[in-house]
Formats: sequence, C-alpha cells, structure tokens
Amino acid sequence: MTSTQFSEAQLARYLYMFDAGELVRFSPLAGPGENSLYSVTMSEHDEEEDYVLTILETVSFDEISFFHNLISHLSYYGLPVPAPRRTLDGMTSTIFCGRPTLLMPSMDGEQVAEAGADEVRALGTLLGELHDATSSYEHSRSNAHSVEELGASLADANLDEATGTAVRTALDRAGALGELPSGVIHADLTRANVLFDAGEISAVTDFFKACNERLIEDVAIALNDWCTNPDGSLDDARQAALLEGYSREREPSADELAALPTLRALAAARAIMRAGRAGSDPAFHARILNAC
Repeated sequence: MTSTQFSEAQLARYLYMFDAGELVRFSPLAGPGENSLYSVTMSEHDEEEDYVLTILETVSFDEISFFHNLISHLSYYGLPVPAPRRTLDGMTSTIFCGRPTLLMPSMDGEQVAEAGADEVRALGTLLGELHDATSSYEHSRSNAHSVEELGASLADANLDEATGTAVRTALDRAGALGELPSGVIHADLTRANVLFDAGEISAVTDFFKACNERLIEDVAIALNDWCTNPDGSLDDARQAALLEGYSREREPSADELAALPTLRALAAARAIMRAGRAGSDPAFHARILNAC
C-alpha cells in the first residue's frame, strides 16, 4: 500500500538528518499492509545502500516509541529484524509528511509462495525465539483488534448474515477461553512478513500490529497462513513442523494447544472484519472459520 506521496526534494531534505549520503533513487513498494512503503537508495563514498522507508499511516504518534523500541530490542537479541537507522541526533522516531516514519536497511531474501515443512519448522523456531526475547521487553501495547474491540465493531462490519453469525460465534468462543500465558506478540506473522535467503529466514518485518496478547495467538495466526489447505483445513505435516520448531524454544502448555482451534477461528474472524486490507482473502478465512 502507498498512500503518502512526496517529491524527490522533500525526501532528500528528510534524509539529510540521517547522514546516509546522497539520494540516488526511490520508488513505491507494493505490500499487503496499511503503511506506505518506499525503496530508497543512498550513495555514500561511491557505495550504494538500499533502505526501506516506512510511513506509518495508522499508528498514532503516542505508539511509535513502542514499535521503535521493540524492533531495537529484538535486533539486540539477535533476531533477523531490520533495526531503524538513527539520525545524527541519535533518534529513530522521525516525522515525514506529517506521519511517524522509519528508515530501515533493506534485507536480503524473498517471500515464499508455498512453504514446505522445512520453512515452517524454521518459522516455528523463530517464533519461539521471538517470544523468548519479548519476555524481557518492558513496554506494552493493548491489542487494537482484541475480542472486545472486534465485538464492539461487528455491527458496522457490513457482513452477510451467515458470515456475521460465524464471526460472532468465533468471538464468543475466544472470549470464553481461560487465562493463558501472554506477552508481546508479532500479531501478523504471515508469509508476506518473512523473508528467506538460501533456505533460512533472513528477515522478519512489519511489527506494527505487535501488542500484548496470548502468546499462542501468534502460533494460531501462523498456522492459518503457513499451514492451511485451500479448503480451510490444516495440513497435518506442516502443523506438526511448526509446533516442533516452536517447542524447541518454548514448550506450549496443554491448555494452549487445546485453544488453537478457537484462536485460529478468532484470527480468521479478525481477517474477515478487516477485509478491506490489501492482500486479504475473506473467502479463504471464511473457510477456516467453517473448518474450526
């Protein structure tokens, strides 16, 4: 998605504060998210460096430090996340075109269209590492798409009767779950936000839905995107691989595993209610609802 636009001169003036050299070129990037993304190439000492400029379209200024600090925290713990470049004043929180903005190094790798067991196992391991790292993260952010928030907005979601009933049932099931281990989660760990290079995960991106929530919800979201057949059913081999990888770093409890079908349905309901998002497939998520 790209909604914020600007001139080359405006961008060059903004980039001056990073002391990253001269602007060579820039172009919009397509993506499934809600932010404006641009590829930016800078030249310093005759060497070119590629960056991704992320203009946060839906994040408030009050929330920006949570994301900046989280990305820096995960980078410190060795996770493959692009740490924001700092300005000459040492700041990562910047404003461009009136919106919170990040300048991050471009990461090597490509998205996978069809993930096999090896890729899914690697994802599970990384997700366990991420939850281990966020256990020491001291900041918090509420979930803007929690069960309560979704329930409050359901009447305005413009869903047909059958889909609305299925979504309401999913929300009720999720609301009835008992307490489960919680912490900061990625909340959108789909194939669009993970890059692979030479068979290994090279980057995890788009942390701008990260929030405090049940840890196992991250697993449910990943199962829906990485391990689900076109009819909405789970692929047993890929599910086993993801859970095997996750358990290497964090062993989920029996209660968490039992909650996965309910949380898969919740993740599908959330995706249906946000169907206007680029790259979303409400019909696919409706099939997941029916399968759960």
